[in-house]
Amino acid sequence: MGHVLRNLQPEKTTGRGWSSRALQFGDGSDASGRVLTERVPRTLDKNRRLHNSLRQGFQEVLLRLPSGIVVPSLGIHLSPREHSDCYTWFQFVTRGLYCYEFKIPVPGDHSIHLFWRKDDYFNRFRQMIHHNLNHQMRRFAGGEFQYAFALNQIEEMSLWLYSFKSINVLALTLSAACPESVRSFVAKIEWPPPDKTPA
Repeated sequence: MGHVLRNLQPEKTTGRGWSSRALQFGDGSDASGRVLTERVPRTLDKNRRLHNSLRQGFQEVLLRLPSGIVVPSLGIHLSPREHSDCYTWFQFVTRGLYCYEFKIPVPGDHSIHLFWRKDDYFNRFRQMIHHNLNHQMRRFAGGEFQYAFALNQIEEMSLWLYSFKSINVLALTLSAACPESVRSFVAKIEWPPPDKTPA
């Protein structure tokens, strides 16, 4: 995961590049290499709509890694629909794991909030999980997918950290009794829902 500094091919309408966040797709591991060279081409061959949509979004960018190093990279600009699909998928994962771990569905009056920017807030939430004495960790596929979670029963809040090799996403569930001040704070730092994403 990193920060896209600018598009190396400025937009025709403004003549300027842009700045945004990035989710890294793939890394240097053998498993990631197999996915990129075998599974991804098969998926794109079967789904022409996805293939054409992603191909149109390919752009050369400068990427600032978490270490601060800036490297040229190839990025895919997500359309509003793709952004919505990605957001919905992580919400689905949260609902599924919540039900799996706690043996009940996410209550109807609880809300799910996602975080994917590796900033101070992200790190603080991650520390909150690991500092909770009752937190749990799960690892699958040799560590290719792992998650950690913690439940605060008094506040009716749960925190989740998903790690897909090179992608880390946090999820937070809040009850209807959560103070409005907390909700307002979360709204400022969370991954904006598709209908609230800035244009």
